[in-house]
Amino acid sequence: MPTEKEVRIQIKDVTAFKKKLKKLGGKCTMKYSCRDYVCEPKIEHWNPHFINLKIRQQLTGDRKGIIEMSFHKVKWVNKVKITTLGFKATLDIPKNKIKEFIDLMNWKILAIYSRTGEHYKLKKLDFTLEKIQHAGYLLEVETSKMKDLKKTINLLGEKDHIIKKSVPEIVLQELNKK
Repeated sequence: MPTEKEVRIQIKDVTAFKKKLKKLGGKCTMKYSCRDYVCEPKIEHWNPHFINLKIRQQLTGDRKGIIEMSFHKVKWVNKVKITTLGFKATLDIPKNKIKEFIDLMNWKILAIYSRTGEHYKLKKLDFTLEKIQHAGYLLEVETSKMKDLKKTINLLGEKDHIIKKSVPEIVLQELNKK
C-alpha cells in the first residue's frame, strides 16, 4: 500500500503568498476544481482525524468529469499527516446520481464542499494551493519522502502555520460553529 506524507498550511494572505511564490520562481502548472462529499457509515461513527471516506467529483482540470471514491487510514506524527491509501476507485455513475449512490451504500454525508486549486512547481518540488469552501486558503505539501516534505516547507517558509487537521475536520469544525 502506498503511503504519503502531507501537511496542510493555512495561508491568511493569499496575495502576499503568491507574490512570494513568484519571487522564488514558483510556476502554476495546472488549475482545477472539484466537489468533495465526506461520508461515514450510517451504522457506525468514526473520526475523520484517523479515517477519511470521500467521493470526489472533478469539475475542471485534467481530470474533469471523473468521479472517484477513496478511503484512507491516517496517522499523525507531530504535525505531519501520514496516509495509507486503503483504496481509490473511479466510479462510473452520472454526476446527478452521487447522492443516490451514497444512500445506496448506506452512508451518511457529513459535509459537501467545493475546492479550487492550483498546482505549483518550484525547483523540483510540487505543492498545491487550494481555496476550500468553509476553510479558506490552504497549502498542501504532499510527498512520499519526509526529507522532500521538510525541504518544501523550509523553502516556502510557512512552517509556523501548519494545521494538524484533515480538510474534512476543518470544514466540519467551521460548519458546526454556525
